[in-house]
Amino acid sequence: MTSTPQSDGAGAPPSREASWRSLDAFDLAVLACLGVLSLAFLVSIAFHGGVFAGWEGYVVADQGQYLSWVRDAGSGLLVGNRFDLLPDDNVFLHPTLVWSRLLNAAGVSASLAYLLWKPVAVLVLFWGVWRYTRRLLEDRWQRRAALVLGLLFISPAAVIAPLWGGSGRGTLDFMAGEIWPAGHLWGYPMTAIAVGLTPLVFLWSERLLAGGGGRERLLAPAGALMIAWLHPWQGLVLVAALGLAGLWHARAGEADLRDVARSLAPTLAAALLPAVYYYVLSHVDDSWSRSEDVYRIGLGEISPAWLLLALGPLALPAALAYRGSISGFQERVLHLWAPLGFALYLLPLTPVRFHSFNGLSIPLSILAVRAASPYLGRLARRPSGAQAAAVLAVAAIVFLVVPGTVDRVRSARGAVYLNKQPFILEEGERDALEAIERAPGGGGVLSSVDFGALVPFWTGREAYVGSPSWSPDFGSRAAAVGGLLGGTLAPDDARLAARSSGARFILQDCRSTADLTRDLEPILRDSRRYGCATVLELRDGS
Repeated sequence: MTSTPQSDGAGAPPSREASWRSLDAFDLAVLACLGVLSLAFLVSIAFHGGVFAGWEGYVVADQGQYLSWVRDAGSGLLVGNRFDLLPDDNVFLHPTLVWSRLLNAAGVSASLAYLLWKPVAVLVLFWGVWRYTRRLLEDRWQRRAALVLGLLFISPAAVIAPLWGGSGRGTLDFMAGEIWPAGHLWGYPMTAIAVGLTPLVFLWSERLLAGGGGRERLLAPAGALMIAWLHPWQGLVLVAALGLAGLWHARAGEADLRDVARSLAPTLAAALLPAVYYYVLSHVDDSWSRSEDVYRIGLGEISPAWLLLALGPLALPAALAYRGSISGFQERVLHLWAPLGFALYLLPLTPVRFHSFNGLSIPLSILAVRAASPYLGRLARRPSGAQAAAVLAVAAIVFLVVPGTVDRVRSARGAVYLNKQPFILEEGERDALEAIERAPGGGGVLSSVDFGALVPFWTGREAYVGSPSWSPDFGSRAAAVGGLLGGTLAPDDARLAARSSGARFILQDCRSTADLTRDLEPILRDSRRYGCATVLELRDGS
């Protein structure tokens, strides 16, 4: 099979006919499904009832970090670390915080300001994948298959993982979350926006390289800047794919190297600016340096067997499309995209290297559909084969989408039901957090780890421990807090743990049953009960 560009000609820019007016009923149905799926976690929380904690997703420490930035942006565009009770410099500028500051000024809560990015993420993600499939596939049914797989692919292997025992379920769930584009819409809208922008930047860059101009001269660099700022791993894949495809294009004699450089240089430079910014932050700010160290040490490599189970159902058929010659700039980008994502994972260039798998379902779905099409075509040409080919194609897509999606939705419902990470608060817990927010004066808060993630965006105060990546000596702090709130420390040790934290307030949520008032009485200024929650104020806490 020969890989040839599906366009007006080899290396030709994509047609401008791909506008919203080109969407048909099937496309709109896919968009609607993506939108409904993006709400699944929130719907589970709503059906559970109770006080909404303000976040969604499987890792509330991440959501607490993002929401603390959103609230922090209300007092300035630069934000700092709110999970250590240490003096910090506000050094981080995030492109979405300008919008968040405006919303905060209008009285919108941090949680709602963050959730309002969800519909934006749904539209950008859908639009990017839809445009890319239209550019690289001509057949309507191929486009539809690639659109569904590009947006919704999730390995069915996780469904049967519990049968194997061990850590298989957790590993595959983790990898599924990295690969499944729709999953980014559960708490990570900025990742979804970056993934959706990536194919658009590839298309805009192609038009620039083919001699186009106008809006693409602004859109391509602006999109690349936003991608790399929102999601540095996606930015690195973007830079590598554009740079190598451009060199390959010139090397093949299809373009002059100087023209390639002039066309792509602004976009590449824009994507590299955030990388430089993040690199500087990790070397000049203690919190950012500590965060990178935690991620590098705390997350080991995934076994190749798990990677095969997570990506194999789509990657193995896609590999068949690499046979034959490759011509045209966009074809080279398409064929480089997934290998570069794997390469970034294998090279220890960044922490949390698994994020390099984000968005790989887009190129892999296009390649897999191309690879399968000749076989389905031959089957369709047999007597009564057309119906069999259609059934086989639909069955394959359903297998690669539905079981895993149903499993993830069920898993989200289970996480909300168990509420181990507090998606739902008791009324007393909400009242306690609001009382801490209203208390005059400064001072941080000591609470359980999970509630520590809530503290900054609920109260505007710093938390002693709440994030593995942002709280220093996280293990030691978490152990000390667990012993204190669990009532397992001797009175002298309890007072030492409370004093040494530097916190002004101790928040006992409804899961803590220890009576700390007696043990901490010599150092207490005040103790107040809010339903099943308690707020203790220490003397001279700061």
